[in-house]
Amino acid sequence: MRKKWGLVVMIAVFFVGGCSQVKHHPQKKPQVIKKSTEQTLNFTKGIPDQLQNTYYQYSKSNRSDESDQLSELTIKDNEILLNDLASGQETDELSDVSYRHLKNNTYVLYNGNLFQKIRLLDNQDLELFDSNDDYQTALKILDKELYHLGSLPVDLRLSPKDLDNKYYVNSLDFRDYISFNTGYRNSYEAIVQSDGSLQFPRYFHPEILIKSRKYVLKTFNLNDITAEHEVTFSKISATCLKDDLTNQLYYLAENPKEQALKKMGIADSITEYHQSKDNKEKSKTYDFADDRDDDYYDTYDDFDLNEGD
Repeated sequence: MRKKWGLVVMIAVFFVGGCSQVKHHPQKKPQVIKKSTEQTLNFTKGIPDQLQNTYYQYSKSNRSDESDQLSELTIKDNEILLNDLASGQETDELSDVSYRHLKNNTYVLYNGNLFQKIRLLDNQDLELFDSNDDYQTALKILDKELYHLGSLPVDLRLSPKDLDNKYYVNSLDFRDYISFNTGYRNSYEAIVQSDGSLQFPRYFHPEILIKSRKYVLKTFNLNDITAEHEVTFSKISATCLKDDLTNQLYYLAENPKEQALKKMGIADSITEYHQSKDNKEKSKTYDFADDRDDDYYDTYDDFDLNEGD
């Protein structure tokens, strides 16, 4: 009897111990993947009032083939416009802009695509940094342009387009004029001859630059393309230029060639059309609605095409 009870006790102990081991067996914990959290950037629609103004930049270029930097930056309530006076081009830097205030009068502007840092200095000048499509990169950019408060001074406001498609006549010789052109046409000086032709005393000028408050015309010499030469004009007034080499004055005019020919009392033989006497006699006006037997119909009948008229 004792043996049976002993066996039952051993079986019970074994069973309880086995269940206890299974119950308390350590379980493997699931791996936790940490997700990177992105900071939400809050931007306010528009541009702060203290930034809205007109600024300018002027800097000389040391390159002979490049105009001085003449720029005007206009900041409005939601856009920034840059007017490059030297090239006469206006570019839309940023439009539909929002901003985020950092510190020390520094802001980040955003147009849905680009971020651009901007800083207002204590003297009210402006630093405009290069833009970037990444916010953090835009914050670190150090390359910038400095603009001064106010519009570009009048004596600096020169552009090649001021002279485009305009003629200036020599004050001492009405036959001598300069045709200023930009783009695909060359500027040139011409002297009207008595037969209506033009004499070109100087080289042709394919480019007009702005340097040191003057108009600089680069020359092109077919005989020596490596030779560098330029003609410089100073702006005396809205209608007067001075050749800095000869001190000769040139005044704004219209149709200088025609005016010169008129003053010389001759006709422009190049554009005038001379019709012979015989041609004038044969010239007729025909009414194609009638059946008159005129020269036109005679010629038409030579090909038997007037049947049934």
